[in-house]
Amino acid sequence: NRLEIIYTPWVAPLLVLLKKWFTLYNFEEVLSLDLKPSIVLYRLFREKLGLKKQKVFISKEDLIGLLGLKKVDVRDLRRKYLEPAVKELNEKTSLRVEMKPIRRGRGGKIIGFHFKVWEIISTKGGLVEKVKELIETLSKDEALEVSPKELAEALLSLERVNPATALWFMLHYPEGEARFYAWEHIKMTEQNTKIRYPDRYLESLIRDKDESLDWLLDQRTKDTIREELKKLLEKGEKKEKPKTDREMEKLLNRLEEIKPLIRLYYDQIAEYFEIDDLKEFLDNLIKREDKERLEEFIAFVETLEKAPPLN
Repeated sequence: NRLEIIYTPWVAPLLVLLKKWFTLYNFEEVLSLDLKPSIVLYRLFREKLGLKKQKVFISKEDLIGLLGLKKVDVRDLRRKYLEPAVKELNEKTSLRVEMKPIRRGRGGKIIGFHFKVWEIISTKGGLVEKVKELIETLSKDEALEVSPKELAEALLSLERVNPATALWFMLHYPEGEARFYAWEHIKMTEQNTKIRYPDRYLESLIRDKDESLDWLLDQRTKDTIREELKKLLEKGEKKEKPKTDREMEKLLNRLEEIKPLIRLYYDQIAEYFEIDDLKEFLDNLIKREDKERLEEFIAFVETLEKAPPLN
């Protein structure tokens, strides 16, 4: 027996883009958790990280509701439920959680808890995915005006500044003009040989360091990111090559189609491009794979085809 499921055209894209619109959980991590509060907080923190929120305040009342408790003293809430849950999350998952009670009023009563959450990269596969994600994010910044391939290439061109440190430095600046100047500062640091330790210098410039980016400064990460950027660049080149070949093939096919026109308007074409030997001119363009010039040539010949005949 077989069950066949057919998706309508508007449903299929939603399924493909589940990662973009839904919270992703690591099933193995969830299974490793023994405490119910740990599972509840894990789901909540994953959701917040998906929304790019690393700092979360939850009131005492909301926490009691989230954990499915009835009446519980705030000291017991902290000691019996929250502290064991945070400890388990830090030990068994890729999340890192810091918890701080927030006090208000006379006597400093605890009104809720402030959680700081970030993720560490525990596997090489996770590291590769995270690097790709960061490259993708930075390449979408209009101020930088680079594709993922161009950014990977630029990072690999750095000899004194480690690419991982460069990524770390740029991500401390907001999207837009500030990030553009951060990249310019990296390039100046790379070129300034008076700066003996470029990585340390860049790190010293950031006062309010984002702990969620600390994994980029881990020595093991630094050792592998350059290698992963090379792979990313190689994959990009392999993917782009067939596209370039197809474009060239289309141009060559079109040249073949307009050969009669080239013979017919030989003198006008030669005069327009200021050349003596049209065959040699085209052979050179094809040899260099100068697609831009070939497109210009074809476009000009096509205008001659549409032009009214000379009297």
